[in-house]
Amino acid sequence: PAVAEPVSALPEAVPAPATPWLDDSFRRGESGAALVAWRAVGGELPRNRHFELEVWVVRDGAPVRGAELIVRADMPEHGHGMNVEPRALLREDGSFRVKGMLLHMAGAWVLTIHVTEPGRFHSAAFPLEIG
Repeated sequence: PAVAEPVSALPEAVPAPATPWLDDSFRRGESGAALVAWRAVGGELPRNRHFELEVWVVRDGAPVRGAELIVRADMPEHGHGMNVEPRALLREDGSFRVKGMLLHMAGAWVLTIHVTEPGRFHSAAFPLEIG
């Protein structure tokens, strides 16, 4: 009779990193009460094109649960912000996906991520230069 070849084990799924917000593709800032980390989905901050952000709010090494985000971008030198209202959606892994970002002009912007938690409000600001 034929001898069966041993069945090799299927490769195990590679788990997602426990701390994705520490990846070098994220910009990080302390908001006083937590670490706020964000990156543009797809890696670029385009001018005058819609894009999305991935945002983490982290305290004591874990995503903050029960938080809500408001994300704004303003051009202080021009006295105005974005022409759209982005929406932050909570994801199962504790991160947020911010949809509807649009930096419509070249120049100096400030991205501000406001975090509301039960009994706390804090924010982190990030200067941006859009070409």
